[in-house]
Amino acid sequence: MKQEYVSCFLQKIGNTTEKTKVCYLSSISIYSTFIGDKEPTIDNVLLFIQYLKNKNYSISSINRHMFAIKKFFIANKFLWDEDIKSQPINLYETDTPTISIDNVQKVITAIRQIGSDSDKAYLALSTIYGLRLSEMAALTIKDIQKNKNTIHIRTLKGGIERDHVIPPEIDFIKDYSLEEQSTGVISVLFSKICLLAGYNKMPNEGWHSIRRALVSGLYINEVAEPQINLFLRWAPQSIARRYYVQGLNPIVSDKLVFQKHPFLEFWR
Repeated sequence: MKQEYVSCFLQKIGNTTEKTKVCYLSSISIYSTFIGDKEPTIDNVLLFIQYLKNKNYSISSINRHMFAIKKFFIANKFLWDEDIKSQPINLYETDTPTISIDNVQKVITAIRQIGSDSDKAYLALSTIYGLRLSEMAALTIKDIQKNKNTIHIRTLKGGIERDHVIPPEIDFIKDYSLEEQSTGVISVLFSKICLLAGYNKMPNEGWHSIRRALVSGLYINEVAEPQINLFLRWAPQSIARRYYVQGLNPIVSDKLVFQKHPFLEFWR
């Protein structure tokens, strides 16, 4: 991150006490290390929040960092309030923990060996595409286009409804007869899969925990943010980002994401 952004921030908080400045700069330093050479954006702030959650930061610590980062964004006239309110990660949401990548691997390995066709299909869909509960429940066999090697995902949260490439590692989902289910049935399936895999899930851990882990893994593996947005079916919040994402070829983008996907190798 450019040093001039930090200098601008320090000028804007000139009347702040030295102790407060040190706290602010500590937060900015952690955020700067996380994004590296990338420009500060709402997207990577949200991914930074996810990263902190994965590192088991308390919600109060995360909020303290966000307070400083918000001031940093405003000082540098970066977009903040309008975008962050409508993003899919809630700063104050503590109900859904993030499952670790190691535990995702443990569950996949076990289910591949002893799981039913249903277990394998839904776990593959969750770990590869990061499906929300509502998206999983809405799937039917008609959403799979074998001739195009794609699966159609409908989102109920204002995101991008789109076709995804089916990678060869989970080609078996094309032969599974998906039927629309209630969200309750799909929720219970997650608990059943964890029990079968010998994974002692945390309270409130569910399918969205895998989605969060996928977001973190993609970012850590340096997948470009517009591609993460498109892959996770998030609606771009600024006009510029919306036009940029709309200009991406989703099929080509999927194939690029698969090259750095954190969970795809576990299905090989």
